[in-house]
Amino acid sequence: MILKNRQELFEKLWKLYPLRDGKKAALRHFLVSVKTDIDFINIQNALKNYKSHLRQQTNAWKKPKNGSTWFNNWQDWVTYTEERIVKQPKFVPMTKEQIKDQKMRFSPEFQHNLMLKLKTCWRLAKSRMRYNQAPANMW
Repeated sequence: MILKNRQELFEKLWKLYPLRDGKKAALRHFLVSVKTDIDFINIQNALKNYKSHLRQQTNAWKKPKNGSTWFNNWQDWVTYTEERIVKQPKFVPMTKEQIKDQKMRFSPEFQHNLMLKLKTCWRLAKSRMRYNQAPANMW
C-alpha cells in the first residue's frame, strides 16, 4: 500500500466512525497498525462489530470512544462476538407433592434424626483423629 492510499482508506473509515474526535492521533494510530490489505479488512470488521455493539439495547447507556482511542486498540474488536443474554426462568409455583415433601423434610422429627446422625459422625471423626486413624478423604 502507498502512504497516500492508506490516508484515503483512513478517510473512508473516519466517515463511518460514530464519534469523530482526535482525528490526528487516530490517523497516526491507523498508519502504524494498518499496513496490509488484511489489516484493512480486519479494521473494517472491527468497526462493524463495534458499531453493532453500541446499537445493542443493553448497551444503550454506552457512548462511543473518541476516534483516537478506538483506532489505538481496534484489534480488540476484530473477533468480538455479542454476549447472549440469558433470561431468567419465570417463577414456577411448587406442586402439592413438593410442598408436602418440603414440610416433611423440615419437620422436627427429621431435624432431630439428622442431628443425631451428625453427632454420631462427628464423635466418630474426633475419635479417629485422636488415634490418627482418619481416612484420607475425610479431611
